[in-house]
Amino acid sequence: MHLVVSQQLGKYTTLRFLGSGAFGSVYLLHDNLMNRDVAVKFVENQNPAAFVAHYEGQILHQCRHDRIVAVNSVDVVQDLASGRQYAAIDMEFAANGSVQRLIDTEHVSIRKAIKLTIDLLFALGHAHRQGVLHRDVKPANILLAGTRGKLSDFGLATTASASLTASGAGSPVYCAPEVINDNRTNAQTDVFAAGMTLFQAANNISNLGAQIPSIDIIKLGQVISKIGYKPYVPRRLRAICNRACAVDPTRRYSSADQMRQALERLHVAQDWNMAAAGTWQARVGDQTHEMTIETSSKIEVVYKINGRRRNANCKICRTNDLAELAQSEWVYANSFR
Repeated sequence: MHLVVSQQLGKYTTLRFLGSGAFGSVYLLHDNLMNRDVAVKFVENQNPAAFVAHYEGQILHQCRHDRIVAVNSVDVVQDLASGRQYAAIDMEFAANGSVQRLIDTEHVSIRKAIKLTIDLLFALGHAHRQGVLHRDVKPANILLAGTRGKLSDFGLATTASASLTASGAGSPVYCAPEVINDNRTNAQTDVFAAGMTLFQAANNISNLGAQIPSIDIIKLGQVISKIGYKPYVPRRLRAICNRACAVDPTRRYSSADQMRQALERLHVAQDWNMAAAGTWQARVGDQTHEMTIETSSKIEVVYKINGRRRNANCKICRTNDLAELAQSEWVYANSFR
């Protein structure tokens, strides 16, 4: 389905193209009857005898939850130029973009990475209890409604048997080894993808796939060990990522709820953001903590609280690289209480 700006389509006015999902194109449209902006996904009907293009809308309706993008309606529309029929899946519009866009455009703090993953796991836990596997969990499919993360793009989702197993699907770099090797997905492969999403967000890796030279690394479950953690990622958060993404499914979290509860037990004491190269800032209660690298007669990590130097936390370093490492080590050691 191809639309142009200001084109009228029934009750809608086209505002702009948003992107492509698993099986269709998504546009930002204005619903003139309800006077609201909505995201509408157009999925072509490939089989006129069995109109199944609306399936994603049905699953979204089945999985209604405050951490899942809401579906408003599903309609059948026809492209007059080609004569093709489409399912128009009308969904809430998340104006703040996706977690992938967040990673691309700013530093994601440890607290924010945890919070967004908890939102994701609330969504997955609910979907799994409805008998639905998402099968394409990744940062691009978590949309931001204010500060809340909402799971979206159920184009690869499936209703599964009571054991919650289905054939393999998903974006390879987020897939558990058994998805690639055995063409098998279940609730734990969704949990694995959530672990990879947390790993990417906490390490602020924009393009995870670009870090992997071979599909064999994914098949062996070695993505995290191949890339490694940024030195500032705390040990306890690494442990959660590693367990969620264990090669052996029996060593992973047994459910999205179990992984969520593990994250909820982490208490962030100092939520550090990298404001610029060599500058970290954290808000701690009513105090602003800051670490900067100053280079005059010496290279020094200068630690300030509310603008006042705290000598006990300052450190002289031989090189700028060692100064940056000292900052990361502080974040690593002091993020959690």
